[in-house]
Amino acid sequence: MSQDSFPQTQLDVAQLRDLLITLYNGNDASERWDQALRVTRIALSFVQADSPETKDADIQMIAGLALVYGVRQKVVPTTRVRASIEGYFVSQGWTAVRSRELMRGLERLPDKPQTIEEKIVSDAETMTRLGVIGFARSAMAAGASGQTLASIADVAQKNVHRRLFTRVGSNQAAAARDRLREIAAELRKAVEEEGETS
Repeated sequence: MSQDSFPQTQLDVAQLRDLLITLYNGNDASERWDQALRVTRIALSFVQADSPETKDADIQMIAGLALVYGVRQKVVPTTRVRASIEGYFVSQGWTAVRSRELMRGLERLPDKPQTIEEKIVSDAETMTRLGVIGFARSAMAAGASGQTLASIADVAQKNVHRRLFTRVGSNQAAAARDRLREIAAELRKAVEEEGETS
């Protein structure tokens, strides 16, 4: 199975990637297409048959939100790009109304999710900010923008406290949250010992 294939969603992910790749390539290295795939994999893993909270979630909507999430600020406000993405989802069998619901969901993410699908994607994106991968992503973004080590520790500490909206997300995030807290504390201590400040 291809790394960017999610057969349970019945979406042509390669076609969507082709539509979005230029936008993703304009993001910093921690927010490229591989991040969209990571968020999608995590989000889909939250849909669990034994979880009353997520078992009935719409996996196509989750995948759509997750795959477009990283470029939502470039897609939603730009009429031509938005129309092409809505057209893609209609070509995948969605109604125009459902495609517009996806765009409204993207407008609310990450901080004001309303539907269970939006909450799942918000939590999945937060998961990618935790643990070792979360720390690496923060360091990549900080390095690209010339930030100090102290500011990386600050971002890591902020990510430790990001809100999660589902019980499934909270449960799965616990260990990664603890690991990031440890990394942030170790980095903060090392920076303070060297005398660097934010």
